[in-house]
Amino acid sequence: MAGATAENLSARAGNIISMPGQSSSPARQRLIIAGLLLLVALVVLLLPHCVTEPWIAESTDDRPTTSSAITTVSPSTAAEKTQYRQNSQQLLAKIIVKRDKLSRQSVQDWGGFESTMAASRIDERARNWDGSEDYSRFIRAHLPPK
Repeated sequence: MAGATAENLSARAGNIISMPGQSSSPARQRLIIAGLLLLVALVVLLLPHCVTEPWIAESTDDRPTTSSAITTVSPSTAAEKTQYRQNSQQLLAKIIVKRDKLSRQSVQDWGGFESTMAASRIDERARNWDGSEDYSRFIRAHLPPK
């Protein structure tokens, strides 16, 4: 290839790109490009007007709601949501009251595994009973308050 000229390389490149047995004249290439552009224009401009409904019916349940559907809320739906919100707030208030009651009883102090295991070993506590006080009171003395 050392003796190859620029014209020979150009001719070889043209032969590689075009199909064997076909001539690639500039007029023919322009005609093909114009035809393809016309086809694209027809698809983009005319096809949307020809198709009236989808070929495959989509279920409306699977599609995510759009922002326009969220903004249009019927009065009955708004009333239901308000009622749900009020019920949730009342339930949350009850939970907070119970949490505060348990906190006053120091419930958070009983939660550890070791302390629970130690409190459940009543048999060890019973072995230490000396008989001077009531047995039930003696056993329950180390248990957490009710």
